[in-house]
Amino acid sequence: MMDITMRQALGVWSELESAYNGTNGYGGNTAEIYAYRLQQRDPTAELQNHNNLSEAARKEQAGKAADNLKELIAFFLETHDDCTLTIDGEHWQEAFRDGFYHRCHVRIRMGTRQSFQPLPPFNTVD
Repeated sequence: MMDITMRQALGVWSELESAYNGTNGYGGNTAEIYAYRLQQRDPTAELQNHNNLSEAARKEQAGKAADNLKELIAFFLETHDDCTLTIDGEHWQEAFRDGFYHRCHVRIRMGTRQSFQPLPPFNTVD
């Protein structure tokens, strides 16, 4: 389940929608998505020191951002016919094996419906 606000979800959704329509300001059929847009604010993760707690918090936030984007994409593909979606050149379900830390490029190609299998949340994958 996503843990972001409706405003955050709709902001990213609108980027996906414009890429689907080939009108995204970043690159037509490609949207540039930043991880912070898919995270709740977590001051612990934002600490500059590199102690264990800070690193664990950053990793948790990166996992949440990856899960949130994948949930949005899964729903997007359920509601938009006949398209294929890649993240930084990879199948969208294969992206973010180690979490989503900074930004990615989501490209949507028309013409081939992409099937998908729901994945477990980031924090349960070995």
